[in-house]
Amino acid sequence: MLKTIGSLLFGGSCFLCRGKADAILCRACNADLPRLGANLCPRCALASPGGAVCGRCLTQPPAYDATQAALAYAFPADVLVQALKFRGELALAPFLGTLLPESDSSKDVDFIVPVPLSTQRLRSRGYNQALEIARQVAKTTGRPLAPELCERRLDTAVQMDLPLEERAKNVRGAFYCPSLVGGKTIADLCAAPGGKTAQLAQAGARVVAVDRSPGRMARLRDNLARLHLEAETVVADAAEWSDGPAGGFDGILLDAPCTSTGTIRRHPDVAWLRQEAEFAPLTARQRRLLRQAVSLLKPGGTLVYCTCSLEADEGEEAIAELLASGAAVRRAPIDAGEVAGLSEIVTAQGDLRTLPCHLPNPDPRLGGLDGFYAARLVKI
Repeated sequence: MLKTIGSLLFGGSCFLCRGKADAILCRACNADLPRLGANLCPRCALASPGGAVCGRCLTQPPAYDATQAALAYAFPADVLVQALKFRGELALAPFLGTLLPESDSSKDVDFIVPVPLSTQRLRSRGYNQALEIARQVAKTTGRPLAPELCERRLDTAVQMDLPLEERAKNVRGAFYCPSLVGGKTIADLCAAPGGKTAQLAQAGARVVAVDRSPGRMARLRDNLARLHLEAETVVADAAEWSDGPAGGFDGILLDAPCTSTGTIRRHPDVAWLRQEAEFAPLTARQRRLLRQAVSLLKPGGTLVYCTCSLEADEGEEAIAELLASGAAVRRAPIDAGEVAGLSEIVTAQGDLRTLPCHLPNPDPRLGGLDGFYAARLVKI
């Protein structure tokens, strides 16, 4: 494809030297591209002995996980970038897009998200060069292209016209990354006291919070008011409530009532306070809640079921029974990349299971996690 584009647009000549070429660049100019070496800091992509994290990133960690770069911004790469950016040489975008995945860390990437231009600049230029490059990166890596995950909120001064020390300040607040739940209708079942309701509302979801306790629902409403957030609140038993949207919810969060044995690190009295007779009623209620949650979900919608319990009856077995019953859901496995790479907390089935032994630390006061279980299901 690149050879065809080069031949059609440049008549078989190299874009840089105008010599004979069967692609956009001749072999000599391609070889002259300032490709980055192997000994780079994985965080900032600047030179670092042995490819270790550099001292600056260790002492002042950046707000991003990694930098993947193909070329240094030097001749002749700068000529190609400027020609694409300012002269409309759009045929260069696929070529540049093929270079980026050469550094082969694309396996850790979930989405390809191009940086958006301001409305004014997009109107005058007619295209976004980042988007054009991203199209090829997405094609090469097989990762989804998702320009909707980053929005431009402010029109700012041109970065190249500003001193280096003013550039970060210039773009502060200019971009916004909407949540994946933004604009979706989400039910938070057994919602009180409302921490998760607030998080969903803050992320832009239209939340319906359901709880059967009037007193706890009053506390949820107080918390929303304090945080200046809005959600629809319903006092009802979530195991019986069915007054959702006609087509079903886009997503449902069911943080089911449980024995709370997972909090034993912080609340050791739970082992004494919980009685064996409490388990059967709780597990029966969890299963009723699960069945009702499935009925409230629209096809393709997502259900997250979770408990702060160490008991398999309240976690893994509840989901296994639901799937075995023929319920119209399938498991959507959780990937370690979604939980900061902590593969030890992802089960073989793709559920989340944390234990007090996880994240050990020589100082026992700093090690360990609460026991927690979560499964993600999708309505068929």
